[in-house]
Amino acid sequence: NEELLEFNNKFPEMLRCSRADLRGKSRSHFELDQQQSSLSLASSVLSVTKIKTVDFDTQFRCGDNEIIDVNATFWVIDVVGRQAQLMIARNVTERRKAELQLRESEEKFRTLAEAIPSLVTIQRDQRPLYVNPAMIVVSGYSQEELQKASFLDLLRGLERDEVERCL
Repeated sequence: NEELLEFNNKFPEMLRCSRADLRGKSRSHFELDQQQSSLSLASSVLSVTKIKTVDFDTQFRCGDNEIIDVNATFWVIDVVGRQAQLMIARNVTERRKAELQLRESEEKFRTLAEAIPSLVTIQRDQRPLYVNPAMIVVSGYSQEELQKASFLDLLRGLERDEVERCL
């Protein structure tokens, strides 16, 4: 029986329901597709290998039927001689959305930087992390040479002095 015995106030808040709504319910009430979830797999692994802690991602259905992404850490613990399951669940929906947006933004930047005829370089500590194809064509250096060179090494005379003042 996987009935919820106790939970803190954040759990019903995360699931947008009341404590009373959760009392006596099992994971299957709010966890999507429990048969396919990594938690079900983790439970099987725990019983076979005696692993004490498992970290996994799953999805929960909230009281308002919204689906949220959850990262959970799951322990099998002993409570007064009986085996119990302790789970800490974190709503990572916004983090997942931000990660996706970042990946999409990086992809758009790379597509633009690779296609434009302007010189594009991303620097850290005056060393290139990225140079676009136009930089290679205009400078006459290979990508490997540009990756090893300081941006200032590519500049001459007054331009170099001006850039150094800005840094």
